[in-house]
Amino acid sequence: MVKVVLWGGLRDLADGASELEMEAATIQDVVSRLGADYPSLRAHLDENVSIAVDGEIYRDSLFVPLKADAEVFLLPKLTGG
Repeated sequence: MVKVVLWGGLRDLADGASELEMEAATIQDVVSRLGADYPSLRAHLDENVSIAVDGEIYRDSLFVPLKADAEVFLLPKLTGG
């Protein structure tokens, strides 16, 4: 099972859930499942989150394969200059 950690305000959009476990083969699987399970989170998943897998940040890499024991962190994107 992949461990998914929601950080900051993303927790509020997921009914207060901060850590979840799920079956997922790719980052896309995680994003799709979260969007289906938490509709209020769905809009933020497309462009407003940064995703790190086992400490490495991924951008535009939804089809990165995940190990069965991977830790996936979703964080609100930082903006500004």
